[in-house]
Amino acid sequence: MTNEHQLERADTTQNSVSASFIDWLEGDTADAAPDIGLTELPPVAQALCTRLKKGNIDLPWMLERLVSHPSGVALLQAALPGCWEAAIRAFPATPSRNPYKSHGQYGHERHCKGSNDICGALVYATLSLAPNHDIETLHHLNHDDLRFLMGAAQYDHNLLRYLLMWASIQPEDNSRWRWENEIPKSSIWGFVSDGIELVFTEHSREWNDALWQSPAGIALAEEMICSLDIATLRAYGHRLLGTYQDLLVEVAKLDPSVARAVGNDRMVVETFPTPDFSTSDSVVVAEALPFIPLAFLEQQTLQAGWAAGLKLHRTDLPRTVGSVAQVLGKSQSEVDGTILSGMALLWADLQQLTEYKRDEWKHRDQIRGVHSRLSKHLESSPDAWAVSAHEILRQADSLDSDHIDLLALAAAYHATVRRKIEEIAVDDSDRATRDRAQGILALISGVMSPNTDLHRWLADSAARAFDGVPLFPHPLTSLARTWIGSTEVEDTISRSLRQAMALFSVWAKSQGAAQEELATGVLLTELKTAFRNVSLRLAAGGNSRLAQTIAVRQRPVTKTEESTWGCDIALLLNADIRPSAFIRSAELVQVKKSEAFGDTSSSPNERWRIDVQQLLTLLERSESSSYWLILSTGEVLCVTARWIFGLIAGGNALGQNTATVNYNDVRHTAVLVEQFMSELFLGIWVGSVNEQTLKFARGEDSSVTPRNIFEIAITAGGQ
Repeated sequence: MTNEHQLERADTTQNSVSASFIDWLEGDTADAAPDIGLTELPPVAQALCTRLKKGNIDLPWMLERLVSHPSGVALLQAALPGCWEAAIRAFPATPSRNPYKSHGQYGHERHCKGSNDICGALVYATLSLAPNHDIETLHHLNHDDLRFLMGAAQYDHNLLRYLLMWASIQPEDNSRWRWENEIPKSSIWGFVSDGIELVFTEHSREWNDALWQSPAGIALAEEMICSLDIATLRAYGHRLLGTYQDLLVEVAKLDPSVARAVGNDRMVVETFPTPDFSTSDSVVVAEALPFIPLAFLEQQTLQAGWAAGLKLHRTDLPRTVGSVAQVLGKSQSEVDGTILSGMALLWADLQQLTEYKRDEWKHRDQIRGVHSRLSKHLESSPDAWAVSAHEILRQADSLDSDHIDLLALAAAYHATVRRKIEEIAVDDSDRATRDRAQGILALISGVMSPNTDLHRWLADSAARAFDGVPLFPHPLTSLARTWIGSTEVEDTISRSLRQAMALFSVWAKSQGAAQEELATGVLLTELKTAFRNVSLRLAAGGNSRLAQTIAVRQRPVTKTEESTWGCDIALLLNADIRPSAFIRSAELVQVKKSEAFGDTSSSPNERWRIDVQQLLTLLERSESSSYWLILSTGEVLCVTARWIFGLIAGGNALGQNTATVNYNDVRHTAVLVEQFMSELFLGIWVGSVNEQTLKFARGEDSSVTPRNIFEIAITAGGQ
């Protein structure tokens, strides 16, 4: 046989061996592997390289079969220099295993939620999802990093691509790398081949917490996470960790900018847990808040505000908008005036109040402090109370009765809160929640006892028996609020005043920023107009010739007089019902417009600036004098000057030129102007009988005379 024929036959044999070997590698039979001699090693390695380059292979399976062959490591060392790129492409950038599978932990069912193994799971997910391209950090790997990669590849064979990428950027003749105490290989690919053999012979099926939480693994994940597709990371991370909130918190530890990208999806807030004081879900949600856009958080104000509030409470941060901004990871200007800010402050104090009330006897002063904050809060953030109303009612058993009382107070002051409670009372699916809402409505509306109507009928029937008897007031009439003794007259006055104030409120809402003098003038005009054509007649006795009259008059005060007397308005009451009563009384009034008229924020703070010297002058002239405080809503609150003096004295501000009075300072002592006029002034609970004050109110020795507001005529026999 010629040499040519011998070579041809040898080639045929080698091709046959190579083909058989490749078929065996890709097969799944238990047949013995073909033997490979030294002369057959190069062509088989070349055949292996060619097959890898063609693609469409299950590379981990082929490698597992290969390293079990006596010549497998040598074949790898010979083949990899020419096909390492094809090998890298053959490893998919997808996770091949669930890190919780061996423990029976899937998503939210895991028992280690929030522990370090979540960080390890994210490191694994990052390495698994990182695309197959050169990563700069691979240039700087040391032996510890390589050991981490080898351990990671034992868990997921697809991670061998990082070992191949690392080797591809090393000098091919690099012989300084070796595994443990082994003799260094002459080629970097010999080192890699030994590593691949180690991966498959020590394949691990158990999740190794220490491996994935190692500094080398975390550092590598920090480098790789920026290259991940955000949608893929979001979807897989959610499946892996159970909640988007857990995912955001853990991603932020690796790279906050990537966490913000992951959080920029509406689905993240739509899966917020329902507020529940019995769980710790709010801890994770609160940590995730800085990485979610404010616009998304405002779509879930209840859940986001609840979580932010509980973090405020648990971290003992001051109850300020700045603290809310800190928790949300936003600027104060973004957060100020938002419902979300109000929600966070509300739930922080509700939680604080709940804790204090558990040992109430130890925390009485602290409870008063929280009550004060919440009382101010329900004035400045009614929308937050409206949004939170259902949860406060639903979780009432976990809270305290004070929470229900505060909610009732908010409903009494704000129509938005009341409407929300009315909806809950009718439509809520939970019976206990509905009943609590009904209880609040009954509390703020008042519930008439069943026998009230009967009592009134009996009183009216008895009163008719005394018709024509010359007594004032009529005996046995329904109990009135003033000395006039007629609920009919009092109700007529009250209705007229309410109508006047409703008209003034409409004007104030649109024109309230006008000068204080103009607002005062419009207020007086509305009051006067309301009573212009009212003639109220009472039967004061049996003498038909009696025609006594009660007249209530008002006159504006000039600027010169205001500096002397300290008031804007002088009110005068005259009643001549002899022999029953003879009344002359004057009331001095100072009008102040809320500074909220100039506040453009969504929740303006109602406050009034008081001239201290003017206050002292007013009290010197009449200790019964009053302040009429105009709210930005158009309502007018009446407060005694004595109380204003007490507030300013309590703040050590009597030596100042001006002092500020807030709504919460006066809301417990104030009455509306319709009640003030019909009950307190007409009922002579307020007013001065000092002759000098009366002369001033009557306009004596003055170019300004009183203007009539309304007049009540009392005639005998109802004539």
